[in-house]
Amino acid sequence: MTGRASPGPPNSRVLLIDLDNCPKELADLPNRLADFTRIVACYGVNEPRLGLSLVRALAPAIAAGRLEFVGMEQRGKNAADFGLAFWAGRLLEQLPAHTEFVILSRDNGLEHIVNLLRREPRAARRAGSAVEAVTGVDQDDAVAEEFYTERLRTQLHRPKRRRTLLKSIRTFFQNRQGLDADRILAALIRRGWVACDTEGIVTYPELAQWTAAEACPPPAPPAPDQPGPASAARQPAKRSSLPLFD
Repeated sequence: MTGRASPGPPNSRVLLIDLDNCPKELADLPNRLADFTRIVACYGVNEPRLGLSLVRALAPAIAAGRLEFVGMEQRGKNAADFGLAFWAGRLLEQLPAHTEFVILSRDNGLEHIVNLLRREPRAARRAGSAVEAVTGVDQDDAVAEEFYTERLRTQLHRPKRRRTLLKSIRTFFQNRQGLDADRILAALIRRGWVACDTEGIVTYPELAQWTAAEACPPPAPPAPDQPGPASAARQPAKRSSLPLFD
């Protein structure tokens, strides 16, 4: 594609939402309207159900053409992905060259769209939550780091099984709404702080390295060389009496 973009506002931002992959983010959409100039939400499996209060909150943006819901005529598992790819290309041609594209989806396959947009070149990234879409910070990663720093690193006895670790996460964040223990655990695994095998056994690779380092301190530096016994005084060499030749 060739860039045929015209000048526009410096804060031009596009949000493309995969509703099949992030249906729960729909409730937070009214809080994100002011952060984006265009929002397109695609769905291909189930048509989203909007409550009356949500419809009222979104109606002005829909009427202004800033928000659009796009359903695929032929439903399928990846139908919304194709809709997002189409709209990314369409808006690429219509909007200013400095427009930032944010794709809201937990589907890693949509990184292909991000890479193509960057080749145009356009600023583009994928976000796994509405908070990350606006701030660039993944909320799951942020709370996972908090749990790892304040709980796992300070505990002498850590959960050894997946179900026990999930229970510990829920207890730690019991006073916070909207946090998913499974997603926090996935972030811990993604960051390399936790490993979990097929039988649900949990290990902590980084903490294990620290423990091993503390148990095996580095060897002490070698002692300075001790002076050896004084060597005997060098005796002068005896003069040899060799016959002289004429």
